Amino acid sequence: MLVEDGGPLPSTWDSTISQSVDAPFSDKLMMFQTLSLNEFSVAGYGASIGASLRKDLGGHYTRLVAEILQYGNDGFKLMIENRWLKQPPQYVDREALRNRSG
Repeated sequence: MLVEDGGPLPSTWDSTISQSVDAPFSDKLMMFQTLSLNEFSVAGYGASIGASLRKDLGGHYTRLVAEILQYGNDGFKLMIENRWLKQPPQYVDREALRNRSG
């Protein structure tokens, strides 16, 4: 009907795709966004565990949190490898220190 009346058509989802082969966002930014979404997911499932009265769902939520944390850990390591994030302080291996000194 819009075409027949000469009215403007709404834009489609692919009408703004460019011919550029360059990424519009950096890998660092996309990784940061992905890890931020992981944090929100863990928080959401944590709230769901606390708010749900069904015991069967709690197990599923816990499993999903563990999977998301593993995925986030992989992304975190990737950010450290690419020097986009500094490695956090590590625990001191006191056993290795004691064996070295003596």
